[in-house]
Amino acid sequence: MFIGIDIGHTNLKAVAYDSEWEVVGSHGIEAGMKHPSDDRHEIPIEERWDLTMDCLASLTDQISQSGDIDCIGLTGGGGGLYPLDENEEPFMNGIPLLDERAKGVLRRWKEDGTFNDISERTGIPIPPGAALLSLRWLKENEPENYDRIAHIFNLKDIVRYKLTGEKALEISDATFSFTNHETQDYDDALFDLAGVEEKRDALPELAGSSYEIAGYTTEEVQRDTDIPEGTPVITGAHDACANALGVGAIEENVVTTAGGTWSLSTMVLDSPTVDLDSWCCENFLERGTWMLEIAQPTGTVSLDWFVDEYFEEEKQQAEEENQRVWSIIEEQLEDVSTTALFHPFLLGNPYGYLYQDNATGSFTGLTNQDGRFEMLRAIYEAISFMHRWQIEQFERELRVNEVRFTGGAAKSKFWAQMFADVFDTKITMTEKKESGCFGAAMLAAIGIGEISGLEETTEYVTVTEEYSPRGDEQREHFEQKYNAFTEMAVLLEEIWNIHEGLRSSELATYN
Repeated sequence: MFIGIDIGHTNLKAVAYDSEWEVVGSHGIEAGMKHPSDDRHEIPIEERWDLTMDCLASLTDQISQSGDIDCIGLTGGGGGLYPLDENEEPFMNGIPLLDERAKGVLRRWKEDGTFNDISERTGIPIPPGAALLSLRWLKENEPENYDRIAHIFNLKDIVRYKLTGEKALEISDATFSFTNHETQDYDDALFDLAGVEEKRDALPELAGSSYEIAGYTTEEVQRDTDIPEGTPVITGAHDACANALGVGAIEENVVTTAGGTWSLSTMVLDSPTVDLDSWCCENFLERGTWMLEIAQPTGTVSLDWFVDEYFEEEKQQAEEENQRVWSIIEEQLEDVSTTALFHPFLLGNPYGYLYQDNATGSFTGLTNQDGRFEMLRAIYEAISFMHRWQIEQFERELRVNEVRFTGGAAKSKFWAQMFADVFDTKITMTEKKESGCFGAAMLAAIGIGEISGLEETTEYVTVTEEYSPRGDEQREHFEQKYNAFTEMAVLLEEIWNIHEGLRSSELATYN
């Protein structure tokens, strides 16, 4: 039996699989993040440790009669900074990739060339919460915390440390700040460029794959979770990599597009292709493999916001009928149409792909014929348009043969059909709904030799659903709207600049 743990920024999930890769138990916990201010997002390390133990304890209660646990795999939200002091204890909250406290440093780096110098080495446009950027901000603004940093981890790695007591990073997560995209090894020059060279020695050993055995569970883990002491734990992977593995999209020219809080699309390669204006070129699951990733916070966060604000009646109905609110809403959306457009940048555009990084959300083209359902329809379409743009970036340079749809949105037939219509291509979906946990568990199986390597994992992935475009009428409709969406966004850029001025002016202090 193998356990896959997915340690997200806001949620935790653990799933157990038997020798036939059937799910024998699962448990999830809403973990959340702290938000001390508008530009700060933090994850309390000790709290995340405790929640992981609670999650595993609840899982082991379910699987106590299902056999022995052979190995544990992990995946988690990528990048960020999760430090320990010289006593190997937390002393500050972790800083995830979404954090924006260092945007002043980032702006300065863009002006003086440091941004390009670092990004060209990593293959990744520096994210707002990247570890190197956060280290520099701490050095300038919280030197007492900076000086205490003795050990540097990513999110899943610091959880693995709690499970095993062993320190390690691996290439798929270290890719965001610490490795050279060509050598796929630590690059000391990155610390020099960031002006934090004294913290280079805080990095632990770098594993060259996501399936190496990193350590074994401790006596404390057995006491808290009933997982036997000595159970092997692998290095694990950045969540986008585990998701690609979990849906079997590890062959070239197959795209994984994941519908969640973020709009995210990935493609696996056997050689690096860097284009800082279009995507991240990341280390994949073992040296000699890479993955292109385009990630923007333009996904279901917009739907959640709008439904929370304007669909209280449907939410109450869903609670009374014990069903998902999305099922109620999407059934009514089938026959709704609108010419209005929405641009889903409620959380900005931090990587600066396609449009400026100061982008904000907006509706355009509303008339008195548009109500809340028409506006919600426009939001669904806008998210689909963002995914189409991502896939087009891959098609511009590479061939795309297949698109596999995963994430929370993939549970919706309405979503899947809209994606097929908007993309004008067949969409496939696989059997395992928790693709990150499944990918992590298969990495664990590779780690102990139960699976021979990455290629064999595709044998355990089953395509269960396919959605095809519905015809010329839908194609023409979405083509016209998509073109209008992209053209309108260019016109909005000056408006975004004006709004940025408003946010930074004294007007922002008035209610």
